[in-house]
Amino acid sequence: MEVNVPMGTETIVQNGDSWTRIKTPEGCMVNVGAQMPDQKAAMKRGYSQAEDLGWKSKFSKTQVKKIWNL
Repeated sequence: MEVNVPMGTETIVQNGDSWTRIKTPEGCMVNVGAQMPDQKAAMKRGYSQAEDLGWKSKFSKTQVKKIWNL
């Protein structure tokens, strides 16, 4: 319900129904079929992002792939 009321109003009554303002929005969960990435995907993404920011590993990409079983 949307209605213009003076600032600071916490509760209104309209047509016999009482409405109370909540300070934090209520969330709802929507299942869109997304899943948490597995450890391999998270590792690849993190390693790639770090390299994009200029970080250089002392290990070669081949060594990293072997260590993390990528």
